[in-house]
Amino acid sequence: MKYYRYPFFFILTVILLMSTGTSYSGELSSTNNRIMIDAIDGGGGTGSSQNYSIYHSIGQSTAIGDSSSSNYYNYAGYWHAFKRINDRFAVPAEQFIITGSGYNLPVLPFRASLALDVKESDLPGSRLRYSYSRSRLSFASTSIDSATVSGNTAIISGTGKVNGAIDYTFTATVSDNNPDELGIEIFRPEIEGGSIFHSAASQAVIRGNFKIETE
Repeated sequence: MKYYRYPFFFILTVILLMSTGTSYSGELSSTNNRIMIDAIDGGGGTGSSQNYSIYHSIGQSTAIGDSSSSNYYNYAGYWHAFKRINDRFAVPAEQFIITGSGYNLPVLPFRASLALDVKESDLPGSRLRYSYSRSRLSFASTSIDSATVSGNTAIISGTGKVNGAIDYTFTATVSDNNPDELGIEIFRPEIEGGSIFHSAASQAVIRGNFKIETE
């Protein structure tokens, strides 16, 4: 081991090297990950394992701010908190599949039926149908715009046709409980004011089954 007789000059040398952007190479590894530490204030490096990838640099925040490309984020200076690390490398949120069919009797003896096949990862290919015998209403979705899941309940929204007439919008609710539940609101086209055309509060099904599962 080499000892410096003049620690002050050693520290000064390190500071000068850092200020000129000189990089120092090194590597840390284990059976599960590999982290390359290849620069001090010289562009950063990459650390990765099976479960993560991190782009890092030792630097201090400056007026320059951060820069990026499709492959990296760079924060100029001597140190900086990685405020975007969660945005860039966050674990993808779970996506759901909502499927099934069922019916209930909002007003005896009239039947309200709903069937759907919705994938969060493929909303353009998703479908929903609803009918109500009392008013002879037949609704078919033409597009699914959103599908959100909270616990055992899914809310699906989009546009569709009522007895062939276009530009109606809807919000349907299905619950994967015991018993399952269904409900829907259908709204008139915006050109007609967008008011409620049909509303059926969420109610337990008499027969049928809805499933909410992760993809």
